[in-house]
Amino acid sequence: MTVFEGKLGVEDMGRHIPHVFEVPEACAGIRVRLEHAPKHPGVGTIPHQLSLSLYAPDGGRGARHNNPDQTIV
Repeated sequence: MTVFEGKLGVEDMGRHIPHVFEVPEACAGIRVRLEHAPKHPGVGTIPHQLSLSLYAPDGGRGARHNNPDQTIV
């Protein structure tokens, strides 16, 4: 398992932040899971909204947008 960690701030709102990683040739599949905290900014009624998209060199492989299950397989 590989874990990537980072911190987002208000200045990151509306940005697409790519993270490039390599998948070995012999790999039969991957699972990408997004976890974040806090789930709510603490003001108003709208929770934090993060989207996860996975792309391969030949195009999109999957996405999760504001879905409780932030996992792409």
